[in-house]
Amino acid sequence: MGEPMAYPDPVLPGVNLWDLPGVGTSYFPLDSYCKQLNLCRYNFFIIVGAQRFRSDHARLVREIQRMGKRFYFVRSKADMDLDASRRQRPSSYNEEGILQQIREDCRRGITAEGVGHPQVFVVSNWESNCYNFPLLRQTLQTELQRLKRHAFLRSLPAVASPVVKQKKAALKGEIWKTALFSCLLAAVPVPGVAFLCTFVIFRKHLFRYYSSFGLDDRSLSALARQVGKPVGELTAVMMS
Repeated sequence: MGEPMAYPDPVLPGVNLWDLPGVGTSYFPLDSYCKQLNLCRYNFFIIVGAQRFRSDHARLVREIQRMGKRFYFVRSKADMDLDASRRQRPSSYNEEGILQQIREDCRRGITAEGVGHPQVFVVSNWESNCYNFPLLRQTLQTELQRLKRHAFLRSLPAVASPVVKQKKAALKGEIWKTALFSCLLAAVPVPGVAFLCTFVIFRKHLFRYYSSFGLDDRSLSALARQVGKPVGELTAVMMS
């Protein structure tokens, strides 16, 4: 019948790639596929096909998109297409042109089924460094980093959101006063004085804003202790 099988990623620790049964079979009909396999538990989906994109794939992708998750279409067995083209038209053989044509054919087939903005990767069944496989690996790593940041942010406590909004409104209301004072300083006839005073004032206010929202080193250290995370990890999320 076939059951989902987990395979640890050979490069990324703690990441499992799940091989799911094919959609539209007698054991896994499309109408009950999502519920049977509990698709909401997975972070994103890689749909592998050796031929054109089918209508079953399109319906599955629409369900995936309804869950707010991403999908990637992988066109496998490109070696066979290249070998056939090399034998049939050896004088005009163009590997990159053929790969581009395969990608475009896949994209057209996907969009014709009503799925917008598909990401298509053409890969070899035997060579992991050929064609779009390195790009696929890079894309998945980027996606995993995005999901990791999202999960990390969700794990943080809600730091009094209404209070943060009130602080934002209050500090925003003070900006015009600082700007007005800076304009008045600009009228000072002594060269350099206006610039120096304005710089000092802005620097003072920026540090104040930083502290008000708990972004200074002391506040971040306290938050890191509270959630059991390293300060560097908090800072990395802020900068990403």
